[in-house]
Amino acid sequence: MCPGYDPKTITNVVVPANTPDSSVYLDIELNPNTNLPIYATRMIGSRYVSTYSNMTYPVWALGTHDGQAYRLDVNKWIVLAFDFPIRDGTGDDMVVYRSSGSGTAIVQVSNDWRGSWQTVGTAGSAMSEFDIASAGFDSVMYVRLQAQSQFMLDAVEAVQIIPGIEESYQVQVTDVNMYIWPTVFSPTSSLNILNPGTRPIHAAVYNSLGQEIETILVQPGKSVFDASHFAAGIYFIRTQGSKFAHTFIILK
Repeated sequence: MCPGYDPKTITNVVVPANTPDSSVYLDIELNPNTNLPIYATRMIGSRYVSTYSNMTYPVWALGTHDGQAYRLDVNKWIVLAFDFPIRDGTGDDMVVYRSSGSGTAIVQVSNDWRGSWQTVGTAGSAMSEFDIASAGFDSVMYVRLQAQSQFMLDAVEAVQIIPGIEESYQVQVTDVNMYIWPTVFSPTSSLNILNPGTRPIHAAVYNSLGQEIETILVQPGKSVFDASHFAAGIYFIRTQGSKFAHTFIILK
């Protein structure tokens, strides 16, 4: 299984038994399905109980909701990661599933597994839906839950949104590379841009939905772009003044 793709079963796979560490590699083509949700695939960390009474496992919070839950006791927390960004769309963007009980948990989101964390609300029902825009994000990669009372966390799922870069006219000029750093914004939200050519180049900035939000004219040499007015999220910068367009992903 893979988030956003139809499940596929491969039969008659034979692994050689001639050595203890035998293995076989499979090249499997998956079919994308935009009607399927994306879901947490990795646990970054968890504050566990101090007793042996909890016989659940954090991995039970991964994947799609299946009724098998990870028990978060009071004040315990878990940080989950997604393979694809949870993007802000129309209405609610993500769902927290509680398999049983009446517990509640604070739900927070971020683009850095270390935080800082912004709260989107409290999960207190079998299905609790949240809009990440309420916390000022247009996309997030990490979700953190902290139990206010014993919470049976089944899964965290999100709406699958496939972004596309809007088409625009490009002037074909000489080959010019543009270098951008850091790929993760510094606290000052400044982006260093180096144009090693002798002519200005245009670059378009897109959000995670593929919508063009700003155009930049990059002069030759090194310059600094102030992105402090951007919301937290993932952005793409595509050069328009070179023969070959380059794409950069920036996490703020």
